[in-house]
Amino acid sequence: MSNSSYTGATSLSSGYSGLTTLKNVDLSNTDFSNVQSMGGMFYGDSALIDINVTGIKTGKLEELNDMLSGTKALTSFDFKSLDLSTVTNIMGIVNGSGITSVNLDNVDMSALTTLNRAFYGATNLKTFSMKNAKVANATDLRGMFDSNTSLTTVDMSGTAMNALEHIDQIFKDCSSLTTVDISGASLSVDVSCGEAFSNAKSGVNVKIKDATAKSFIEDVFTDSGATGTATIA
Repeated sequence: MSNSSYTGATSLSSGYSGLTTLKNVDLSNTDFSNVQSMGGMFYGDSALIDINVTGIKTGKLEELNDMLSGTKALTSFDFKSLDLSTVTNIMGIVNGSGITSVNLDNVDMSALTTLNRAFYGATNLKTFSMKNAKVANATDLRGMFDSNTSLTTVDMSGTAMNALEHIDQIFKDCSSLTTVDISGASLSVDVSCGEAFSNAKSGVNVKIKDATAKSFIEDVFTDSGATGTATIA
């Protein structure tokens, strides 16, 4: 499919889903500039090991929910090759996949208002980086990393999040988590936070922006029955 044009297509939702013997997909330099949905595009493709999206053209994407869900053999994916500036839904994008690392540094995701359960259930995910990204409109981070039992590091330094309303269960059951940097986020008692660190690894270090956020995170630890330290970056 490389170097192809799909300018007439508006949806690839579930386009390759359920192809349990599919191993490689080459979408390099393909024009998907009018596609709005890639939700569940590779859902359940358990043998898939490589998706080449180098040079892919997107510009109207809105839905990426469950895009890579169930791709158990897939260990990496180049999210930066996609134009994510118009995306509004990425819930469960790597749920049940083999993805070990996600890098969204400097990515424009300014249309997103919610990251609710965006990366939940990714039990192979070890590191997550979203430094200096544009998600200023995000209000909801509920369950963002819920049940990511291999996750050790989350770095969202330099990413301004000043409209947050919910972070409930954001790190629930993250039993390997050691370091979190959310020093760009505005955190106060106005933000709901139930079970934010419930069953997370003891001793997690959270880097935050100011004294208000420090007090907030310390209270979150207590409310979640967790132990950890909050450090002003």
